[in-house]
Amino acid sequence: MSICKTCKSAATRARYSADKPANAEAARAYRAANPEKNKLAVKKYRSTNKEKLREYNTQYFRDNPEKAAAWRATQYQKNREERIAYALQWQRDNPEQVSARTARHRANKLKATPPWVDHDNITAVYVEAARLTLETGIPYEVDHIVPLQGKNVCGLHVPWNLRAIPASENRSKSNKLLSDPGG
Repeated sequence: MSICKTCKSAATRARYSADKPANAEAARAYRAANPEKNKLAVKKYRSTNKEKLREYNTQYFRDNPEKAAAWRATQYQKNREERIAYALQWQRDNPEQVSARTARHRANKLKATPPWVDHDNITAVYVEAARLTLETGIPYEVDHIVPLQGKNVCGLHVPWNLRAIPASENRSKSNKLLSDPGG
């Protein structure tokens, strides 16, 4: 049974336990009537219990991966413009790191391209993505169905591992291997 630590006497604990719903409703009403006091109390609690909250959140996200993913997606959408602005600013402030990333990606793609591959067929997929972008007005990108650098598997840069998909879908997929690459 969870009892408030400030409730010292057994009588107070008993009263609290006897009418939990009414006490909870009274607490809700107090918080609604005193939003500034509540905000300060929450801020104080969070600042004094950072480690405890961090452990709780870590465990909660481990136990509830679907809820964690949904929360992250919601947060991303809520802060989308700020995140995009931050990323663009980071790229402007760190051109050497952007160059290094680009070079590393290009090198990995070269390593993943076998010498016997037909480059015209690869180019055809990129041409298709450009055509779809022009026709629909929606940006299309070339996706590696099996990512070049996935967590558990690495694919090749070959025509049958490429497809043109909307850029938003490609970005959300990142370097994951989806169970149904057809859609």
